[in-house]
Amino acid sequence: MQVARQATAEQNWSAAAQAWADVLRQQPRSLEAWLGSGLALYQTQRFEQALQAYQRALAVDPRSEAARQGWWTVLARVDPPQASLALQSWLEEHASDAAAWRALGQAQARLRRWADASQAWERALALDAQRADVWANLGVALDHLKRHAQAASAYEQALRWPMPEASRRQIEQRLAALRRALSDPQGEDTP
Repeated sequence: MQVARQATAEQNWSAAAQAWADVLRQQPRSLEAWLGSGLALYQTQRFEQALQAYQRALAVDPRSEAARQGWWTVLARVDPPQASLALQSWLEEHASDAAAWRALGQAQARLRRWADASQAWERALALDAQRADVWANLGVALDHLKRHAQAASAYEQALRWPMPEASRRQIEQRLAALRRALSDPQGEDTP
């Protein structure tokens, strides 16, 4: 299990997927191994297998928040309409579940329902504002809705939190373009 943990910590996702599979052959009821496997498979874009790993994790422990979050994240990727329905139903009784709101935003964005996505991400941020990824996603949704000043504000918030350097550069570039367009009195509203 140590090899799998190390590969995961190093974000060596292919090695982690193999190492977690090795662990699961010996410990098929290990929640940690199913969660690790789900994450590694997701990161290597083996989405159907990742979904199955999270389903197995939920079979081991139906109360596992990490398994539920992983399952929703993958489901939002592979079947956004089903994810939207399942998440909306869940949120009727669990409105304080920030992870569910984040996943609903992802599902709505994949369906190009930008207004619904932005509402879901705003709800997630009301519950947990320290998420660069959610602020950035909200910025993208607001950009699509042509609410550029609000998008710029969301991107600024995203930059306040830790994130991968490549993501930071993308957000900084988009924010600079928005600021130029918004400060140009002769420019169009669409940057």
